[in-house]
Amino acid sequence: MNRVGEHTQLAAVPNDELRMKDLRNVAPPDSALTAPPLRTRGTEREPSEEEDVEGEDVTAPVELLMEFLGAAVDRDYQLASTLCRMILVYEPDNPEASEFLPLIQRKLLEGESLSVS
Repeated sequence: MNRVGEHTQLAAVPNDELRMKDLRNVAPPDSALTAPPLRTRGTEREPSEEEDVEGEDVTAPVELLMEFLGAAVDRDYQLASTLCRMILVYEPDNPEASEFLPLIQRKLLEGESLSVS
């Protein structure tokens, strides 16, 4: 007998071991040991606003940024200052807002000094 034949004979399993057991008569597992049912799509709990903020960087709304730029271009320094501060509430490290705020404040002060004179 060649090697393949010997290996096949050693690996052969009697048919009795391959037969399926009748599972209809098996008792169900103890309910205390079973896992809770899995959630299906759409039943997950939505994260709260606070949880949502913790996981991601907060950025200023695009509309706010656009209004700020429009106010700066229109030289409406009072509105630009307010909007710039709002951007900094959302993004304290926003480089553009951080640079523009002192410039806008200086323009506001210059405007006040011109109106007083």
